[in-house]
Amino acid sequence: MSDDDSTAKHGRPSYPLTTRERQFVATGNPGSYREGEMEKRVQKKIDALPQRVDHLLSDIQLLAHNSYLDDDHWGESWIDFIGFDDTGYRPKADRRVPSTHNDKEVIAEDPDHSDILEACRVSPQPGRARPSSAPEQLAFQFGVALRRLMLFPEGIDEEQMAKEIAWGLTDGFFRGDEPAFAVMGDGRRELKQEFIEYQQNRLEREADIDDEWLQQHEEDRERSDQWMQMRFEMTDLIRDVLYDAGLPIQPKHGGKLKYRDEDRAESLNENLDEYHDETSDDGIFADEVLDHLIDHLVDEPDDIDDDPLIHNEPGTSGQWNLFQRQYGPLEEFDPAEVVDEDDVLTIVSENYLVAKGKLNVLVKEDTGAIEDAHWKNVEATEVLEQVVEQDGKVRSADIAKEIGDVDDKAAVTKLCTDLAGREFERAILEGDNTGWSLTPYGELLVEDAFGYFFGPVGGHKSGPDEAAKIDAAAAQISVEDWEYSRKE
Repeated sequence: MSDDDSTAKHGRPSYPLTTRERQFVATGNPGSYREGEMEKRVQKKIDALPQRVDHLLSDIQLLAHNSYLDDDHWGESWIDFIGFDDTGYRPKADRRVPSTHNDKEVIAEDPDHSDILEACRVSPQPGRARPSSAPEQLAFQFGVALRRLMLFPEGIDEEQMAKEIAWGLTDGFFRGDEPAFAVMGDGRRELKQEFIEYQQNRLEREADIDDEWLQQHEEDRERSDQWMQMRFEMTDLIRDVLYDAGLPIQPKHGGKLKYRDEDRAESLNENLDEYHDETSDDGIFADEVLDHLIDHLVDEPDDIDDDPLIHNEPGTSGQWNLFQRQYGPLEEFDPAEVVDEDDVLTIVSENYLVAKGKLNVLVKEDTGAIEDAHWKNVEATEVLEQVVEQDGKVRSADIAKEIGDVDDKAAVTKLCTDLAGREFERAILEGDNTGWSLTPYGELLVEDAFGYFFGPVGGHKSGPDEAAKIDAAAAQISVEDWEYSRKE
């Protein structure tokens, strides 16, 4: 199937948004296509939504009526359906059972029977979230989807329509495949009444939880703001060290902090004025140095599993919370006592942050060129996506098959050859049409620049593996780094 068509082979509609269409909807960037053409393609997918839903409902009905949705046929996939699937399938769904908070997995990826039973019970969730269950979260996502699909033309009562939808959802689930006459009378009334009573009891419990949470939230927010001020002061001290060492420094944040509370945003953003005039686009992020420093300073606690808001993953809010616990209380904390010049400069050297700053500029430049690169109906971003997805040497023919049609093999080979250095000064791929793979620089580019496209890449990564990636990429394209030896 060609990426520029909404119809699959044999004339059947292709319902999902293609990679290029998803990028256009998310960013407004049409790539090598005309904006009007991309708008038409997206509109086709929108127009097909009713048929897409009809096909799904019809397929489910047919399979159920012919006993294909039983434990033998559906059991294993049903476990994925209720949320245990963690395969990295794109697009990612929001209904995954491995409940995470600050990237910490609470439920096993490979569930046994007890995990499944636990997930299907109403139980406390990470942090201060209301008690929930996997079935509730699944139904919640269906409810959100219905809400997003509904329009409310003039004369339609939005609130009443929402009630009708909720009534229909519960009625359909409790009735199942039973005909209407089979669930009339007292039985139906008793079932509905039990559900209404459950709703009332659940609402009362959640109201109590909400009241407690709101009170605690106000206290936590005030303390969080105070710790954020400490973080700003630590970052400024790090910038002092970098400045005194003659190292290039990135502009302070590259943007304002955003909060829904405008007063809070204004007070916090007062700290974001430029600290030094000598800043550089290829400089070091002081915030990144701070993340490395925090990772260096904290100790692994024995009771880390007791609090889902605390863990020791570098560059995350969980590790920041751990730092606060180990270096508090706030009233006794002095940023100058933890920002040590020797530590800061060692971090810069051991993590190749000078080279990384230079690489960031080159990655940004090459990213723009890659987004514009195409040949015939094949986009360079699609080619790179397949190389990343298949994780290893991948043939041009296999890439062409995955993105559309094997007839695109020549176009794929042409783009891969361009990415391997023919058109790009810094090679992103290496190999030939029998097998393409990412260069060290290509791995860094795909991870950092295309994280929004191929999957989320968040926070400042640290550790020997990340440092080795930067070192390898810098060596490939001859980017110089900076070395430092600790003082005796």
